[in-house]
Amino acid sequence: MEHIFEILLNPSGTLERFRTQPDGRGSFLTFLMGVLSVLLGLLILAQRQITFKVFLLCLAGSVAILFLLTLIKAAWLHYFAQLFGGRGKIRPFVAMLGSSCAPFIFFLPCAFLASRTSHFFAVIAGAALLAWVVALSLRSLEKNYHLQKGRAVAVVLVPSLILFVVGAAVGILTLLTLLVSLLLSLLSGVAVAF
Repeated sequence: MEHIFEILLNPSGTLERFRTQPDGRGSFLTFLMGVLSVLLGLLILAQRQITFKVFLLCLAGSVAILFLLTLIKAAWLHYFAQLFGGRGKIRPFVAMLGSSCAPFIFFLPCAFLASRTSHFFAVIAGAALLAWVVALSLRSLEKNYHLQKGRAVAVVLVPSLILFVVGAAVGILTLLTLLVSLLLSLLSGVAVAF
């Protein structure tokens, strides 16, 4: 718990310390607590009752998938940080990203309050917590790779833009392929009629 309070109350100092002394176990526990809080909060909001066995399965699957995605994100951002002139190691950055999930521990109490009032509160709280996590992730990029704020934002935005353009191109090509296929099937139907 000390690790969570440390990242929440003194993020710059904690991230600076992680750059030289990464705390993998503490970061993973912070990450785990964030995932647990979000999962429990979502269950409260959904007003579903599940067995403990199913809950553990959901938790294990969520942690495994989200941890794998965090590792992929860390590798992706590490690559782009170096392209933008950053100098840093990936191990401390992974620890920083895990610790950046600390604000998600507040999702459970927010979900509980939202279940008693309005689900809209959960949406607002979730968006605010996500913004806090993104801000901590950007700060992690700045600290670990010695980047200025603008470059750290560019490290996040450029890969996102690349993924968007590639996704849009694949979508457009798929749509064009479907349209050509439809046109060819219509033309073959017309040719058979004559």
